[in-house]
Amino acid sequence: MLTRRSLLAASPLLLPAAVSAQERDRRPGRRILSATVSEGRNEEFGDAVVQARSLGVSAVPLSLFWDDIEREPGVIAPEPNWLAIANQFYSTLGLRVHLVISVIDTNNDRRPAWLR
Repeated sequence: MLTRRSLLAASPLLLPAAVSAQERDRRPGRRILSATVSEGRNEEFGDAVVQARSLGVSAVPLSLFWDDIEREPGVIAPEPNWLAIANQFYSTLGLRVHLVISVIDTNNDRRPAWLR
């Protein structure tokens, strides 16, 4: 049976293992910081993205409505093609893009018409 004394005696042995696991998870490349980026007053969007990147942002979300992406059953054809534009722009800065397909737009149903 474990007693309070045995737990206290073992805690110095357990702490280094826990700390090293935490340190492993803090290495760059093992974590992703995602943030929505927008330009401030009198600022260009590209400058805001570069600044976010310098602060550790490694991914950005791209939210599109489902009915804007899938125009016909099984046909993915957004116009304009924000997916291609975002992939081209953000990849040059080393940023990942997380695609978010929105089904609800406040109080509007954004499912394609044939699925409503």
